[in-house]
Amino acid sequence: MGKKLVYFGTTKLEDMIHKGNVWYVRHYEAYFDEVYIVYLMGDEKKTVFEGKTTLVSLGSGRNKLDLFLAPYRLLKFSKNVKPTSYLTADLVFSWWTSMLIRFFMGGEIVLMPVSMPHVIHESSGKTLSGLPLWLEKLFLKLSFWASKRVLVSNASGSYVEWLSNKPEAKDKLKVVDTLVDALPTHDFCKKASKILKDHNQASPFFTLLYVGRLHPEKLVDQLIQTIKFILTDSSIQLSKPIRMILIGDGPERKNLEELAERLRVNGYIQFLGYIPNDQIADYYKNSDIFLSPLTGNSLREAALFGLPIVAYEIDWIVGMFEHDENILFAKPGDPQDMAKQVIRLLKEPELAIRIGQKARELAWKTWGYTNIKEELARSFE
Repeated sequence: MGKKLVYFGTTKLEDMIHKGNVWYVRHYEAYFDEVYIVYLMGDEKKTVFEGKTTLVSLGSGRNKLDLFLAPYRLLKFSKNVKPTSYLTADLVFSWWTSMLIRFFMGGEIVLMPVSMPHVIHESSGKTLSGLPLWLEKLFLKLSFWASKRVLVSNASGSYVEWLSNKPEAKDKLKVVDTLVDALPTHDFCKKASKILKDHNQASPFFTLLYVGRLHPEKLVDQLIQTIKFILTDSSIQLSKPIRMILIGDGPERKNLEELAERLRVNGYIQFLGYIPNDQIADYYKNSDIFLSPLTGNSLREAALFGLPIVAYEIDWIVGMFEHDENILFAKPGDPQDMAKQVIRLLKEPELAIRIGQKARELAWKTWGYTNIKEELARSFE
């Protein structure tokens, strides 16, 4: 029997497709003979194939019912596929969704955190799940308890330190050099390797770029405030107009558009919605600054292109990047400070070039995909 991976979670297939870089999961094919990405929520049951990877949506569009039935549906699917490994990044509900495969199939769950819940709690006042904070914290403990192994990467900045100090995780910790979830798609990497950001390109705008989901925990509303602070800062005289491009979609879009109107900056912001990942490369290439209140793969993609980055000093990038060296950090939750860092780059083009080049060097050194087969073997054997 070949090696088969089931990677499951309570996300929706349609959301991940709209996120744009869903096919990064094909990197798992470097080690597994068959890869199944199982989405336990969603608006409809559907299956999408590419290579040896299958995306499967088991949802019905009724969120509460889908969550209630998730353990049974995952068990039924797993009995049919007979996986050799289970993986999840769901920190909140994996204790529940994996219950039946653990009890009836002896499934050993590898838990791979891709967010720091306490950072989101502190920076946004929101929870990952929308549950009350006390209940989410209980579920987080249960998910760590239900896992056989907790997987983390040296290329994930401060995650190693965070998990090493977490009682329910430290004895299960497996640290590797890189993770598939830290890698952009293979095709994106190939394109980025051939294109270097041209800081001398002629453009009618200074372009600020955000790529990611428009969800409350992503703090995109603070980017709307950021451009307001930039436009009202009297210390800067721009030689050409400034604009902000937001790529991505989600339930917050209407609220963000209304906020932009209230702040009278809607004329400076373009909501482009969902754009396929293979078409986003040109936006990285033609933008001036990438803004990251709380992003993951899109920040890595921007760095691969050598685009200078301004980010809140939170989450995985702390310990990975260095202020004034390969990134400019802003105080978490402070859009005025983010505007201040953006203005620095607009005033100092040499700084923008150096920051971008250093970010590119770090990105290619850290998130190269050449050794992913060996890293996956270390993760699952």
